[in-house]
Amino acid sequence: MPCDVFCAETCRLRQSNVNFYPILTLQVYAVQFNVPYIFLVRSAVFALRCLCMRSLAFKSFVFVAAIWGAQLCAGEEIADMRTFIDGELAAGKKEIVVPAGRYYTTPKDGTHLQFKNLEDVTVKAYGAELICTQTIAAIRIENCRNLKIEGLVIDYDPLPYTQGKIVSMSDDKMSFEVEIFEGYGDVKNVEWGNRLEIFDQNTRRLKVNTYGGYKLEKISDMKFRLVKPDWARQIPCQNVHFRDIIALSMPSSKHPGGRVVYCTDSKAVVF
Repeated sequence: MPCDVFCAETCRLRQSNVNFYPILTLQVYAVQFNVPYIFLVRSAVFALRCLCMRSLAFKSFVFVAAIWGAQLCAGEEIADMRTFIDGELAAGKKEIVVPAGRYYTTPKDGTHLQFKNLEDVTVKAYGAELICTQTIAAIRIENCRNLKIEGLVIDYDPLPYTQGKIVSMSDDKMSFEVEIFEGYGDVKNVEWGNRLEIFDQNTRRLKVNTYGGYKLEKISDMKFRLVKPDWARQIPCQNVHFRDIIALSMPSSKHPGGRVVYCTDSKAVVF
């Protein structure tokens, strides 16, 4: 399944304040990564629930684990991931541990994080999430050797794309109308042309034998028509069907083009 297709659904789940009570187990496992203080509260709630239900031995274990987590989870908290990493690199650190948390990061020089002219550096970012605030590169790597970035989760707010489903199609498949899913960006920010992908409505897999160069015609804020160029009539395989999912990129007004990770002039880079 393409990981892009329902990215926004994951975002909405994350914002819905769903409580997962077995969080203590996760915290005991993750304390070595400087879990933020907020997890201490959730751990304490879970511990109290367990104390009311389990055996004396289990109660003792949970209570000790909660105290241990309380001491270790109150680790360092940082305001900005890029500032923190840049500072650690400037100090000559070869192993950088990013405290767990969600970091809304403002880009600089066309990227949210930059690694340049480094050698034998490891960044451990388990439990850390980089939220890119512009639809440009998340990470740019230049002239690096033996660089490792472990555990980092990358997301975008706003999303760098929008998506919807085909709700009508001409008989010759030369044009079709797309209705954008709720929660995604509207038509005004859509970039058309070659930046268009089609996913199978059932398998959610990316389709092949599809072609770009579509002309976009706005119908409403949440609906548009895509019209294929005339040369596409000569192509025998038109692998697009009613109710297929369409994804289109939404470029940044400041830095159009490019997404996620750039890696140039580098060797032995591991994610």
